[in-house]
Amino acid sequence: SFPRWFFTFVRRYFGWREFGVLTVFLLSQVALGAPIENVLLFWALPAQLSALQLFFFGTFLPHRHSHQPFVDEHRSRTLAVPSIVSLATCFHFGFHHEHHLFPYLPWWRLPHAHRLVRASLAESLTVASSTSSRTGHVDHPQPSAPM
Repeated sequence: SFPRWFFTFVRRYFGWREFGVLTVFLLSQVALGAPIENVLLFWALPAQLSALQLFFFGTFLPHRHSHQPFVDEHRSRTLAVPSIVSLATCFHFGFHHEHHLFPYLPWWRLPHAHRLVRASLAESLTVASSTSSRTGHVDHPQPSAPM
């Protein structure tokens, strides 16, 4: 379920050190005269909402199990949304399968990687269907790395 997976995610990536840093920051802001309501409204709440956004669009949706099987060992999928929506949801982290295929790529190159992977897949499916009809064997080549 979403809540259980989210809290496991937070527990795994948010330890005592992070809790200590945030506590020191919060206390220092209040000590410097910032109203606690402002710190919570303009700092803590946006941090929590962005964590939910990152988890939902960058972990939950791409890695959740569904009727559609995963295509390889990365156990991730790309979200079927337009590039502008992908940018708005989480800096193209919806191109998650491409992120796993090419983890060294910066976020702004993921849409291009997606187009290359899609073109490579379409080409390999065309070749595979003509090959499999003759030999009965289907080959699944890996896409080449985008630059």
